[in-house]
Amino acid sequence: MTVDAVLAEVDRGWVPDIAPGLYGRALASARGRRLLVDWLAAEAPAAFAPARGGIAATTLVRVWPRTRLRTLHLQLGALAHAAAVRAVIDRASVLRLRTLLGDGYRMALDANVWPGPADATIVAPQRAALQAALASDQALRRLFGTQGRIELQGWAAGADPALAAWARLLGPPDAVGPGTPLLPGDLVATLVAHHRGPA
Repeated sequence: MTVDAVLAEVDRGWVPDIAPGLYGRALASARGRRLLVDWLAAEAPAAFAPARGGIAATTLVRVWPRTRLRTLHLQLGALAHAAAVRAVIDRASVLRLRTLLGDGYRMALDANVWPGPADATIVAPQRAALQAALASDQALRRLFGTQGRIELQGWAAGADPALAAWARLLGPPDAVGPGTPLLPGDLVATLVAHHRGPA
């Protein structure tokens, strides 16, 4: 993959405040692309570290495109809300969750995968948040995606800094807000390995 593919995936919010026309011209010139990469490398050095054949991001964009990371975030977020997901019993809501999450729904239902948090001070707010989010797919994506990003960042910061940096760049700078990872690291590692694309 090329630097062009990397820049196409990165959220525009990470790029300095330049006029849209100027940004388009920067993308169209080799020097402009180098300046954009230099800017992004200062924001996420692990993603732009030297690697075989160029920079780490040229591999990351192939292994972790935006759609694959979005699916991983949803599944991690659903698992983090496992106890709340298992409490949903009305037919329309179950269908909505199953359609949105696919295999992630079955994993969240399986207490052998992860029983969910045992602390009622975590479970009760999760149930309330999930109940409110069941009104729309967009609200569910936001709920699970936000927690999924927190889970991935919590694990990847120590285990795979390049992935942590790359995942941050694919969303707006404020996409990973305050929050505590809940999932065990080995479960996150297993899901990351399952979703990882070919290098």
